[in-house]
Amino acid sequence: PAPVTPAPVTAAPVTAAPTTRRPTPFPTPYPTTKAPTRSPLPAGFEYGFWGQVCPIPVNEQDCLVNGQEIYSKKIDNGILNCDRTSDCCKCGALQCGVAPGGSNPIEPHGCLLFNAGDYAAYGVKKIIILGDPLSGPGGAQIECSGRSSCQETYFFADSITQLMCNTVNACTGAIMDIYNPIDWFWIDCNGIESCKNAKITINIGTEIPQGSMCNPQYSNIRR
Repeated sequence: PAPVTPAPVTAAPVTAAPTTRRPTPFPTPYPTTKAPTRSPLPAGFEYGFWGQVCPIPVNEQDCLVNGQEIYSKKIDNGILNCDRTSDCCKCGALQCGVAPGGSNPIEPHGCLLFNAGDYAAYGVKKIIILGDPLSGPGGAQIECSGRSSCQETYFFADSITQLMCNTVNACTGAIMDIYNPIDWFWIDCNGIESCKNAKITINIGTEIPQGSMCNPQYSNIRR
């Protein structure tokens, strides 16, 4: 008889145990992806505390460290001067005048004058001006007297006699909340686009009668 060939027997495949480990009981405490780097700047510029681009001053500047906070002092008669180019651009906060009763160790006093030169406070988002209505001038003056000196800033101010934005882009894009302005308070936007896109809110503490408006007699006056 013909030989009988047995049917081939194929062994069942053996699947190896998965090598994937079980998840850890706690998530990764922090992402391993690094924060994006900022774009490099041309020579002569540096980033400020608020992410703005500040010209590097040729001479000295008040804010030597990025994010530094600067306050006026009573011994300086309540004057905060950022009058040099890019003087306070890297500051984290600027404050002229210190109210009594707070936690600030500086002796309480009213602000007399805040002055900013070219790019001096550009992009600083925390500027506090506290005038003293009982002082001789009756309050504080804000003088943004340099090119782009107070551009893209945020101001909180109280008891102010005048706000001067008298040069190119001095207060462009600034947000200014002014409370309790002194009698005969005025705003002067007398530079090219000096107050373009600025939002200036005047809070006088009393309700304005319906239908009231600025006296046209004092409109467009240059002093």
